Amino acid sequence: MLISRRRYDHKEENYFSNLHQTYGKIPDNHLEAIKLRQTFFYKWVLDRDPTEYKTDVEKDWSYIARRV
Repeated sequence: MLISRRRYDHKEENYFSNLHQTYGKIPDNHLEAIKLRQTFFYKWVLDRDPTEYKTDVEKDWSYIARRV
């Protein structure tokens, strides 16, 4: 899991540094997309109780998301 996390962090760093190099800042449409993703995640993952999920896999992912 740690390898996957490091890869994701590296990919995210490259994404933001590329935006800064290309545009000098994070463009407004990218900021809006980030806000929409965060809102969705909070509404549909973090605001729900893990016991509301039906399968054990969904519950496990919910616990992981809360921990991270």
